[in-house]
Amino acid sequence: MIGIHPPIASDLAFDTRDLLPTDQALIALGRMLVESGYRFTTITPGAHALVNARPGNAVATDLRDVFGWSRPFRPWLLAPAMLDLLKAADAVEDEGEHLRSRVRFSSIVAGGIERLIMHSAFPTIAQDAVFFGPDTYRFVRLLERVLPGGGDLLELGAGSGAAAICLAPRFASVTMSDINPLAARHAGINAALAGIADVQVAVGDLFAAAPGTYDAIIANPPYMIDATGRWYRDGGGPLGIELALRMVTESLAHLRPGGSFVLYTGSPVVQGADRFHEAVAPLLRGLGLAYAYEELDVDVFSEELAHESYQGIDRIAVVGLTVTLPATTVITGEDAP
Repeated sequence: MIGIHPPIASDLAFDTRDLLPTDQALIALGRMLVESGYRFTTITPGAHALVNARPGNAVATDLRDVFGWSRPFRPWLLAPAMLDLLKAADAVEDEGEHLRSRVRFSSIVAGGIERLIMHSAFPTIAQDAVFFGPDTYRFVRLLERVLPGGGDLLELGAGSGAAAICLAPRFASVTMSDINPLAARHAGINAALAGIADVQVAVGDLFAAAPGTYDAIIANPPYMIDATGRWYRDGGGPLGIELALRMVTESLAHLRPGGSFVLYTGSPVVQGADRFHEAVAPLLRGLGLAYAYEELDVDVFSEELAHESYQGIDRIAVVGLTVTLPATTVITGEDAP
């Protein structure tokens, strides 16, 4: 069967005056991959490791192996111009006779457009790693379904910026913020690669980085219990839900009347009880706000249940929360719990 792909976004008429030479090299590299027809779907880290461990997968043989599977490659595998850009971006490391890219590029489709998104190479073990994976795809599908667009959009904890970039055609302006400086850098590069004209990228903790009010706020916070405290993974607290709860309370005070907040996160389920919903529902009801809540996947990252920190937890579900303020309602900092 022949698959028909949506067009890849290729309008790269971006303003490079504020970009570092290393950033410009990564944008140019992304453009070369677009022009080559490169496509890659990123899977979970556990599945990625299993595929890479198969016989014959130890060394890269094509672009997908280099920039998708993060396999070591011999220098001659890449076109000289592409390798020069990777070196100019300081995004390649030596491994004896082989090289390895420090960045990956993944495909994502939204609004009939396929884009390439740059993120950290596998494995994402560094504290400041920039993550992209199945959660990203699910998050974007949720947003396309529940968020109509219009006005000004903010993505909190934007990571690679994939979600805000995919939604950008629906909004007048886009702001992306992240506490991780490397993530903010990746988000800016990805916005430029996508040709997004009106975008702001900020570094800092939630609204300390992006004060003001917005018509839509979106977030896909980390939701795991992570002893190493990786920014993209550690959700905080004994159940990994503290950051998500904080995003809810702080975002409501930054929504304009009629504005919407959409959260995609994980929830530990203990003896059949969704612990995130148990925590967030009284908060929203106390403010007199209606909301939509749905379980999007009943079981993700099941391998985590073997860790001591997950003893007593039945499963990890991913959920979507949508809160839309009435057209006459404003939540102030004093109102929020």
